[in-house]
Amino acid sequence: MEVWGGSNALVMPHICVIPEEERCEFRERIYTMMLTSFHKLGYEHQDVAWRNIGYYVDENNIKSPVLFDLERIRAGVESDVWVTEAMSRLFA
Repeated sequence: MEVWGGSNALVMPHICVIPEEERCEFRERIYTMMLTSFHKLGYEHQDVAWRNIGYYVDENNIKSPVLFDLERIRAGVESDVWVTEAMSRLFA
């Protein structure tokens, strides 16, 4: 949160598309992100596709992947099979 013009403002990081030639570099980070940010919280992202994955550069200058377009999320998920299947589709 920052204050802009006397009002509170939520400032979001700039999210970049992952260039096709860099996608393999993100493989492990995407897998970890889906497990920690979705599965371990009981959620399944049902539209894992490159059009819904980007990255931002964090405070340590590390490119961190982010999965967005949260329209198709399912709650109460126990099995992590969806993560493995999503990774197979991304890196087919």
